[in-house]
Amino acid sequence: MVVLSKDEYDFIYARLNSPRDVELMHNKMGFPFNMLFNILAKKVTRSTLKNYYIIKKDSRKLFKFWREGRTILQLAKKYNFPPVLMANFILQEAGYSKKFLKSALKKPSLFNDKRIEREIKKAIEKDFVYSPASSESQARNGSSAENEIAIWLKSKRVGFETEKDSIALGRAKTPDFLLKKQIKIKGRKINWVESKSSFGDVPEIRKNYRNQLKPYLDLYGPGAVVYWYGYVKEHGFEDVLVLTKEDLF
Repeated sequence: MVVLSKDEYDFIYARLNSPRDVELMHNKMGFPFNMLFNILAKKVTRSTLKNYYIIKKDSRKLFKFWREGRTILQLAKKYNFPPVLMANFILQEAGYSKKFLKSALKKPSLFNDKRIEREIKKAIEKDFVYSPASSESQARNGSSAENEIAIWLKSKRVGFETEKDSIALGRAKTPDFLLKKQIKIKGRKINWVESKSSFGDVPEIRKNYRNQLKPYLDLYGPGAVVYWYGYVKEHGFEDVLVLTKEDLF
């Protein structure tokens, strides 16, 4: 994957607003498709977090618009909000419970209403971040990335505790891999490895550093974080070794 300058990243970030933009930038400029898609998903997620409660506050008005004939997709586009989350707000106002909606998003035929079933299917199809399939894909990618690191460590004959192992031993904060012996990568000694199946831009690395990486440093000494889709090189966190998967394999 790619290590970008902040200027390169800002250029890409500003121009990614839809999956079509991912295709165009991949085809015309040669950036890795998965990296671009991950950056787009990150942008959508940040916008959603910023506007979530603003949109939710208007749920009753959105339900009124929907009942008058506007579709979930039309309202999602108008408010620049993920279709699946828009559907949740509207249908909760229609009287459906959160528990039921969680199941029905995976099986739209549970709705005893052809209009809702049709619109939910379209919302799921268009929502590349919050649909059940997208969430499952993200979870699979995370598990796959960790599995590849485990295979790599075993190939180097390096023993380790996984996060699950460490929790069972009563450790409070645990990296994905706590090594049983120190190893050297790119000239630096490390005691642990954290895996992130994402692109590490500055806000992402800053958040990870504050919530996870700094506590790991304090508890276990020097370590490394692997961003599977690349990172911004001017991240400013030199006490943690920041890597792409190409640095390992």
